Amino acid sequence: MPSTSEVSASAATALLSAAAVRERCGIVFAAAERGETRHFRLVLSRLDEAVRRVLDITRRRYPDLAVPYHSRWRHFSVGGVDRAALVAPDTDPAETARARIDLAIVSVLVDAGAGADWCFREVETGLVLSRSEGLAVASLRAMQAGLFSAEPAAPWRADAAALLQITFERLAHAFQHSVGNELLAVKGRAALLRSLGEVCIASPALFGSPARLGNLFDYWSVRRENLRADEILRTLLLAFGHPLDALSEPIVEWRALTIALLDRLASRVRDVLGKSPQEFPLACVLEGGTWAAGREIALERRPAGAAPLTVISDGTLF
Repeated sequence: MPSTSEVSASAATALLSAAAVRERCGIVFAAAERGETRHFRLVLSRLDEAVRRVLDITRRRYPDLAVPYHSRWRHFSVGGVDRAALVAPDTDPAETARARIDLAIVSVLVDAGAGADWCFREVETGLVLSRSEGLAVASLRAMQAGLFSAEPAAPWRADAAALLQITFERLAHAFQHSVGNELLAVKGRAALLRSLGEVCIASPALFGSPARLGNLFDYWSVRRENLRADEILRTLLLAFGHPLDALSEPIVEWRALTIALLDRLASRVRDVLGKSPQEFPLACVLEGGTWAAGREIALERRPAGAAPLTVISDGTLF
């Protein structure tokens, strides 16, 4: 018979799945429908208006409805620049995959709110970028310069040895943090990257030895016959989900309702477009889509398109 601790661990692990997340979001959504949530109120009569807005911007951005998945890679291509092609040039496909995993993980983890006053001036293109796009490009250029690599001759990597040495000063310089161009919570972001290095070293089965984020490619490659997206998610949550603090009730409520409403909006968008979930998955609805519509509405309603809520962040909430 399993021990109490084993049962508890099994129950906790069961929560690390997309299905479990949606189930819990559904509980919050049902409470909101009954008017029992403390911080947000549902006005479902406006969902059709939101659907129309998303359909309009999707058709403007992608007239042929050939919408790519929303992902960090869309941010890397901001301004029409194919920065993904810069990653680990002249290497074999396996090493390119490792480098892209390195970049994606580091870039997503530093994508806490940048603050309304920060921007990144990309020297190579002259573009001035802010928010998630600015953080994405800044992280890519930082990796290109070797910030996350312990091997000077191999900059396109994120290994534990280099991550453990990330300081406030080095990260601030890479992200152009300065007086008048303050990036929120640089110290928190630097601490998070150091913690990421510790996680790598502590899990050699996932990250190899010497430890590197991109070695997840090798871990998953040997399981490729049965590898599913939900298993990838579970691996990532088990590896990284514990550098994060518990969140406040309003934020949990906000995010849970966002997921539940996105699913409902996506279903209506597909109905109008005559698309199935396989033909037009949620990632396409987001890219088409809700991400751009949210930015557009923010610019209409608030100076500089500021977010509707200001989240107090130490740089570890992404």
